[in-house]
Amino acid sequence: MQKVIFALFFLFGAICVWFYYASGDVKFLVLAGFLLAGVLIYLLAGNKAQSKNDVERAFAKTPNLGLLLVDESGIIKFINKKFEQIFNLESKVYYEQEFNSLVLNSKELECLKSFSNLKNHPHENQNFIVCIDKIFYRLNVSSVLEGGVKFDGFIITASDVTHERELEEKQAEHHRMLISNAKMAVVGEMINSISHQQRQPLSSILLSLENIEDCLNEAKFDEIKTHLSRCKNGIRLMDETISAFRSFYKNDNNIINFNVKDVINELAFIVKPQMNTNGILFEFECEEGEFIVCGVSSYVKQILLSLLSNAKDELVNFMQDDIYFEPRVWVGLQRAKGEICISVSDNGSGIRWDKERIFEPFFTTKEETGTGMGLYVAKILATDKLGGRLVLESAKEPTKFALYLKREVKEADNV
Repeated sequence: MQKVIFALFFLFGAICVWFYYASGDVKFLVLAGFLLAGVLIYLLAGNKAQSKNDVERAFAKTPNLGLLLVDESGIIKFINKKFEQIFNLESKVYYEQEFNSLVLNSKELECLKSFSNLKNHPHENQNFIVCIDKIFYRLNVSSVLEGGVKFDGFIITASDVTHERELEEKQAEHHRMLISNAKMAVVGEMINSISHQQRQPLSSILLSLENIEDCLNEAKFDEIKTHLSRCKNGIRLMDETISAFRSFYKNDNNIINFNVKDVINELAFIVKPQMNTNGILFEFECEEGEFIVCGVSSYVKQILLSLLSNAKDELVNFMQDDIYFEPRVWVGLQRAKGEICISVSDNGSGIRWDKERIFEPFFTTKEETGTGMGLYVAKILATDKLGGRLVLESAKEPTKFALYLKREVKEADNV
């Protein structure tokens, strides 16, 4: 049919040109020009329609992907069966209808809001997740840009991502289990620390009670008051220690604004006695001022406890080989551009194994007692939970890990 129409246009054009040469009348030449323009317009329109038909045929051959094509005016120009099946739409009802009417009549597509909402972001690929009968679909909105600039509509694809969601949920659950297990290990360290904390006041109280018993037997009643005072001081110290440990994980899952300096001071109260028991000098070096960040403070405590525990174990092992060695651990707190840097350093033998693998799961330098999860979980907490970073800044002389947190204060919110 197209060839017949083209032949007729060409024939009439040729006749008009012949009459022009025969009579010299310009109107025949003008008429021939109009006929030639008509041929060109017809060819262009045919090519555009053919291109559109090719696109629609290609769309129709994607049975596993829901597809919707909307033009620059917000009219639905193509919708395949898969899209209709996913969203329980009647066949061909919305073809050549306004896109907004589809959104209004489909609860699952409410997230798209309106045609104008999607049109206002022509240079962005927008993604939405919807759940229909426990199946998750990702809606991807891609704008069609003529010449890469002019908005000419958009294409919406709907794909089943249920399996991806299940994998993400399993990975998130795996991370939660790792964090929980690592926290239990930290709690074990804390229990070990509290036993060291309580041993001294308990010994003092026991000694004072024995002295009171001797005073009663020897009728030295004036000295009893002194020994009772020592008992009370020991009990107060034990109460302070228990209160400190009890509050250490207070607001465990809350996002709050907190002063990092206060967190480290609490940490020092807990770990310093155990460090001293092992002959390790513990120091805290800090710049002036406050160090306010927004996040979950217990995650910072858990990371630092893990780093300090590693440093303590390394130094204890190193002291067994060198009785003249003077072990030292120090925590530094300083500002670094838009971040706060918390460093944990020790003067041990350093990291002698593959430095690139220390943050990998199950990689450990403690052959008999290590699980290889401490630094891995610390890295997850630093990046995924706190939005910061944990790095090894020096592998030896000193061994230094640094936790960087963003210096920003937000409105407190629960998670």
